[in-house]
Amino acid sequence: MPGLAALYPSARAYLVGWTDDRRPASLDTATPSTGKYAGMPAVHQLLAARRWLHLGLAAGIAVSIVGTALPATALPGTGSAADRADERAATAGRIDLRIEGRGYGHGRGMSQYGAQGAALKGRSARQILDFYYPGTKVARAGGQIRVLVSTPPAARGLVVRHQRGLTVRRVATGARRQLPSLRGSNRWRLRWTSRSVTRLEFRRDGRWRPSPRKRWRSIGGPAQFAGGGPVELIRKGNRSSYRGSLRTYGGRPASMRVVNRLGLNAYLFGVVPRESPSSWEPAALRAQAVAARTYAQYYRRQQRPGYDLCDTTLCQVYGGRDAEARSTNRAVRATKRGIRSYGGRPIIAQFSSSNGGQVVGSSLAYQRYKSDPWDDDVNPNRSWTTRLDGKRVARQWNLGRLRHVRVLRRDGHGAWGGRVTKLRLVGTDRSVRVTGDTFRTRLGLKSTYIRIREVS
Repeated sequence: MPGLAALYPSARAYLVGWTDDRRPASLDTATPSTGKYAGMPAVHQLLAARRWLHLGLAAGIAVSIVGTALPATALPGTGSAADRADERAATAGRIDLRIEGRGYGHGRGMSQYGAQGAALKGRSARQILDFYYPGTKVARAGGQIRVLVSTPPAARGLVVRHQRGLTVRRVATGARRQLPSLRGSNRWRLRWTSRSVTRLEFRRDGRWRPSPRKRWRSIGGPAQFAGGGPVELIRKGNRSSYRGSLRTYGGRPASMRVVNRLGLNAYLFGVVPRESPSSWEPAALRAQAVAARTYAQYYRRQQRPGYDLCDTTLCQVYGGRDAEARSTNRAVRATKRGIRSYGGRPIIAQFSSSNGGQVVGSSLAYQRYKSDPWDDDVNPNRSWTTRLDGKRVARQWNLGRLRHVRVLRRDGHGAWGGRVTKLRLVGTDRSVRVTGDTFRTRLGLKSTYIRIREVS
């Protein structure tokens, strides 16, 4: 959402309002297997809320869930007893901040490390999902999904390696043509020349040339490549393979993007190992597969033009065919087409690397505040400390010299009064009030479940 949980940046990028890598896991996704923390998926490093506003949820929904839904506890006076003791007024000299924190990500929905902890204690995937998404029911989903591939927009177009069975297809009409093997050439390209025309070209002797099939040199509208197996995408010297088809998408030639269209299960083959380490327990991987499938199904139903999800921590981290692992593929197959639903509809199956021992609730019936006995010490993100340079904090908000940081509000759940929801930053030039999510995002903190101490 995360991702692997604190291991990867899938742990996700922050979304405005949601802050955390996963997820809306998707929000905070963690990538336990290769990323941030040795051996974890890159999904978690960027854990940050993700995917809400980016994927186009109505502002009203975002506000109701992120803004008004979470019960907050206003701290009287200068804050709670812990805050008054630990967040003291600074002396005349420069101050830095010592941050003591718990968890990685927004903490809503499933904790990826918690799922692993539960699996190690003998819990099944179903028991894990029942705990993190209470009141939900088992449902089924399948079909195709469209994923925006994170390749930079470029006039050079969509370039693939030639392979046996490679075809080109007009998206509008469905007409297709198998591409021939050409001597001295092993690359094909689809390049937009205008909003309505796509050129099919091949490369030989260092130059791009028009397709030898005159009828297919110009294609009306978007087009796509597909093969008998995974299609190999070439971008700036790098190569990556994708199941399904690769098609052009965009409004102008210079902003053309690449979209991977494939089956939902095939998509999950490239998501689960980026969200959770492939070495984790089967039950944890199965729970991740169901959460990721549910998340994808929810956003697919939004019918976004062009694509359904991106492949970064803003959505769910997706690595294509190259990311797949046997253990995670088995987990995807074992869960078949399973998703979680509430009221007959797919839920927003958020997840993050770690909730620090406290699940975060919202106005959604299946997101409830409660302690998490499984997000324990097996998790490197359960508790952490870091030091922030006061000059860096001051520069972020043009404060002059940082003099004091005061916590004004917490959500009222867990240690220290819960997660920080609002702070006041005092400097020599001015003072500002900021949300906990903004403070976390700008300063690169793992979560808002923190206690702040001023140190000189």
